[in-house]
Amino acid sequence: MEDREVVVTGMGAITPFGTGVDALWAGLTEGRSAIAPITSFDATPYACRIAGEIADYVPTMAPQDAARLDRGALFAVDAALQALADAELPITPDNAVQAGLVVGCARPGEGAIFDGQRAFHQQGIDSMRAGYIGRTIANAPAGEVAAALGIRGPAIAISAAGASGSAAIDAAAMLIRSGRAEVAFAVGADAPITPASLAAFGALNALSTRNDDPAAACRPFDAAADGLVLAEGAAALLLEDKALAEHRGARIYGRLAGSANVTEPGRTESTAAEAGRALATCLREPGIIQHEIDYFCAHAPGIAALDLMETDAIKRIFGELTASKLTLSAPKSMLGHALGASGVIEAIVCLKSMQTGVIPPTINLETPTEGCDLDYTPGKAIEMRVGHAMTYGYGLGGHHVALCFAAP
Repeated sequence: MEDREVVVTGMGAITPFGTGVDALWAGLTEGRSAIAPITSFDATPYACRIAGEIADYVPTMAPQDAARLDRGALFAVDAALQALADAELPITPDNAVQAGLVVGCARPGEGAIFDGQRAFHQQGIDSMRAGYIGRTIANAPAGEVAAALGIRGPAIAISAAGASGSAAIDAAAMLIRSGRAEVAFAVGADAPITPASLAAFGALNALSTRNDDPAAACRPFDAAADGLVLAEGAAALLLEDKALAEHRGARIYGRLAGSANVTEPGRTESTAAEAGRALATCLREPGIIQHEIDYFCAHAPGIAALDLMETDAIKRIFGELTASKLTLSAPKSMLGHALGASGVIEAIVCLKSMQTGVIPPTINLETPTEGCDLDYTPGKAIEMRVGHAMTYGYGLGGHHVALCFAAP
């Protein structure tokens, strides 16, 4: 069977900027920071006391149903419902068997696990409730999204750490290309802002401690960068077989021209060579020449070694001259790192840049660190035509995922 072309017809997002893709895009293009002091618990004892929280979040589910779910799963359901509504694609008993789903989470059930384990250690056996397993099992977000949407095709849970959302897009596209589904949702979601998670990431020395100036804390490519900032949220894409989308007259945001998911076994730190392999493989699939890429949405979490590695990988694959003409930017400078959600958020940034002709900025970039000498769109959004856009995600454990989008 000949591979089918994959297009994006729906988008949804729940982020620290609020509900919906419009809220996300407005925050990013205005160059606003969503990083603030943590309010969901007392973070006073922690070295890092800031994060990208979603304030005043109210799930669309009825309260009695929402109480069954972990916060990250609720985000996933709401983002997926937005993408479905945006695509104007009814899922019926007839077509539900041809609808697939891939949900990527780095730390599924984070809040429910923390609450359950704390109660167990404090109160003992009788503190455990029957719903604990259902809220914390790794496939809980995928199962809940499938139920909310009425999906009866493959519903897959996937985890590739910080690249989980990007890996979900790649896997969802494979469902369509192989003919196992005609439409497939790709969702990334995580709610990692808990006391235990903050302590664990702090133990890695991965978090910024710029607590007195949260808006300036995440500083990709900047010499003063001191770590990433955790965030929470979810984002979703609806992918379709291009022929089906055209037949039903769907609005097409863009085509997934290429994707690659490669692994660097046993690595806790990534290398430019393997990141470059992902970029090269992604470009090879659609046969796009490097100079055809107009915009590169960077992973860039604000960890100096990773930001430099990504820059080096781009130079390796694009060449010094072409890389010097490439326009990049780092959404995490404003949002923080939402783990599994980040890859899908950054895919949305690529698609919106093609739709609007606007590139969101990298904020907090004042003095580039040595070796980070590309055009990262510092400080302010710019306008430019985008025909092709790429994004790259890295996940702890050696996961490298690259995606390439083309304008419809």
